[in-house]
Order: sequence, then structure tokens, then C-alpha cells
Amino acid sequence: MRQQSAPPLIPDYYVTPKKLHPYDLKSAHALTQQRVWVKKAIAIPTIAMTGVAAALDFEHDAGLLLPIERLEIKDVVTDTAPNSGGQKQVMALFEKDAKTYAFQVGLIKDGEYKNLFGRDALH
Repeated sequence: MRQQSAPPLIPDYYVTPKKLHPYDLKSAHALTQQRVWVKKAIAIPTIAMTGVAAALDFEHDAGLLLPIERLEIKDVVTDTAPNSGGQKQVMALFEKDAKTYAFQVGLIKDGEYKNLFGRDALH
């Protein structure tokens, strides 16, 4: 009777991503120091950067982030969307297909950061 050898171990199966707990814009920049995966089981809308001034285009949806999508965040910035009543949003910028996109990772309300990383939407 021959004994079967075990299949090779895959290191990625043993990785436990470190959770980040940002509380302001500076601590949210930790996203730029590591790989990030979209965790939520719902799709997250994105917007594109447009124009020479590299402004966020809040008027046009640029698609969705899907669950388990891997991202490399390039920067975390704040911006105010039109028709938001002056509410600032915290946006994570990433590149895909040689274009820059952004998605909301939190809000600034009454000078305080709220819902950074969208209640554990990222890992």
C-alpha cells in the first residue's frame, strides 16, 4: 500500500491581514504602506480623477470595487462633493489600468472623522 504525499502548502492561505484602526487623515495614510483587499460582500462605487488639475469627478460613476479585489492605495485625501452641503469625504486613491480612481473611506463631520474604512470594508 502506497502512502500519498500531502499537497504542498500555499503560504497565502496562512496570511492574516493586519486590521487598521485609523482615527484621522494622518493615520489613514497607513493604507499606502500595505496591500489592501476589499472585504465587504457588497460592491463599493468608485469615481475617476479627471482633467489637468487631477480633480475627483464626483459627477460620474467609474465602476465598482468587488469583494476580494486587491488594491494598492496611492494616497488618502479629503474632498467635498458637489451637492454634499459642504460635507468633506475621506477618499482613497488607487490606480487601475493606468488611470487613477478613488472611493470613499470615511467622512469628516463637525471636525471629527467618521466611519473611516467604511466599517471594515477593507482588510
